[in-house]
Amino acid sequence: MFDDFNTSKGYRIKSVAKFTGLSAHTIRKWEERYQLLTPIRSANGYRLYFEDDIQLLMYLNSQIGSGNTIGHLVKIGSPQLRHEMKEGPIQVVGLPGTHHDKAMTLIQAARRLDRSLAESIIQTLVDRLGLERAIQQIFFPVLKAIGELWHHGQISITGEHIASQGIRRHLVKSLPKRSITQGQRVVIACGPQDFHEFGAMAATLVLRNNGWQPIYLGTDSGIDMIRIACKRRMAGLIIISIVREPSKVEFTKILKQITKRLLPLCPVIVGGQGAAGFKREMEQSGITYFQEFNQIKTLKPQTIDHTHSLFGIPS
Repeated sequence: MFDDFNTSKGYRIKSVAKFTGLSAHTIRKWEERYQLLTPIRSANGYRLYFEDDIQLLMYLNSQIGSGNTIGHLVKIGSPQLRHEMKEGPIQVVGLPGTHHDKAMTLIQAARRLDRSLAESIIQTLVDRLGLERAIQQIFFPVLKAIGELWHHGQISITGEHIASQGIRRHLVKSLPKRSITQGQRVVIACGPQDFHEFGAMAATLVLRNNGWQPIYLGTDSGIDMIRIACKRRMAGLIIISIVREPSKVEFTKILKQITKRLLPLCPVIVGGQGAAGFKREMEQSGITYFQEFNQIKTLKPQTIDHTHSLFGIPS
């Protein structure tokens, strides 16, 4: 989602266009011609939009994509549209059958900005299942569903953060305070300019529990930083999470750096939805792409032979 979004201040139209994927022209038209938005003006005259405005734009775009016309939405009016986007019925798919009710209640609590209830449900699920099982069986599907709701304008950025940050706190507490000294070493990092660390932190937890010695570098890790960590710690595997979708030019640059700087050291696995569109290019470069998080559990620590054929990774 949007880790760099600050709900306490307004955003200019260029940033709003980036968040929503709508053009600045469309946003201005929906404001000036249809009066669906009423941004405030800054001291220097710039339009400033806030969280509710961003959510409404996402909701309008989703409604139009579902067959509604802007004319029909204008007749409904901004107040009613804002009520529907926050309180209207939602369709959620992909939740697990087991603990479905708890998962759905967590989503509704986040949507209604009920932080206390959301945190209580998260704690209950962690206590009942253990953190690793809760993440794989429930929290990943929940966060995916919340992401879909965001794209349809049916949950706010604050609501998404209530769920994701509540789960993240448990992950942070689970990471060892001291370095683990046993097991095959693996470097785990979020890619350049990527600040979405939930998947990378979850991978760190799972690999640690499966006998690895994970070295987690955190968000926005440059390729040279990853290379240095790999060499200094003599790691036998590198895992890079790419959730933010880079442009083709950006990814081509990252791919070249990985091929030149990292692959000579050890095998590299890339995971995350941001890299999904570049699977073929990665395979051609000798980089393995993990489409599903559960593939992490197939990795078994063993002696590194640097042939890139271990763990089922093709050379």
